[in-house]
Amino acid sequence: MKNIVFGKLSSRVIAKFIDYILVFGLTVIIFFCGVFNATFDRESYVDNELKTIELYKDSGLYISTEKGSIIGLNTFSTISSVAKLTDVTLTVDGESFSHVNATKQLYEFYSTKYISYGGQMNLTMETFKSMILKVGSELSNINDLVIGDDGSYTIEMIDGKNYGVTVSYVNSQIENAVKIVESSPSVRNYQAKNQKIMFNAIIWLVPIIISLSFIFDFLIPLFSKRNETIGKYIFKLGVISKDGYSLKKIWIFIRWLSYLVIELVGGFLTMGGTILISYTMLIFNKKKRTIHDYIGNSIVINKEESFYFNSYEEEKYLMENKRSINLL
Repeated sequence: MKNIVFGKLSSRVIAKFIDYILVFGLTVIIFFCGVFNATFDRESYVDNELKTIELYKDSGLYISTEKGSIIGLNTFSTISSVAKLTDVTLTVDGESFSHVNATKQLYEFYSTKYISYGGQMNLTMETFKSMILKVGSELSNINDLVIGDDGSYTIEMIDGKNYGVTVSYVNSQIENAVKIVESSPSVRNYQAKNQKIMFNAIIWLVPIIISLSFIFDFLIPLFSKRNETIGKYIFKLGVISKDGYSLKKIWIFIRWLSYLVIELVGGFLTMGGTILISYTMLIFNKKKRTIHDYIGNSIVINKEESFYFNSYEEEKYLMENKRSINLL
């Protein structure tokens, strides 16, 4: 008589983890040791990056260091007082930048660069004051922006005690200007080109994963005695039909295809979500079946403790002959 012992949850999970390591580990090695260098257009990518950095620099809203860092003025918490809005020392990568006038840089962006970054027109000083600084408004608490004969900038406040409003408002306008630069058509164009370059390289992961999964998750089980992968072989697990007979080759293929689509590809797209769901199902069904087991008409057994027939016909024939022998 048949005796089916289902594979233990712990054994199945570890066995599958080994199979994942084989497929994904080899995928990473093959991809980064050969395929990525052959498919990634590094020269164009770097050129687009350099052109993007030049656009950032040209806006006047970024600090550029000798080490190659480029930091937006909106990121510096040291611009924390009204005086520092027009004269501050900033430190990046151990390099100091003295007398940085963030308000002047903001004005020069809107008055000379704005149209280059998607604005309809560059702004005059009066328009800059009214539209950007909201001079005379409680929103900014700025009474006026005065430029001295020596080129110095002074922010006069409506309420000198309520300086926090002014600092916060001007910093928010600097941040808005930085966002205009980063979302400008020119910058987005170079970023889109680099995304395409990266996508054209990364997309090669798909055929590599499919090929390795075909080998480790289909061909090896197809030609093994109990339809086991390497991980299942180590933990003495086998795969048979849900009715307790040998699994036909067509079902081995369907099982692998559903595993590939739902767990490997689906798991990648859902950050492991479909894999988690599939293996959680083991806990809540008697035959300990995952999604690809349901689709593939299969169950996973402990092959050392199980006894089964290749087919119903074989079982029927052997049982009938056993009765005949017993009658003699």
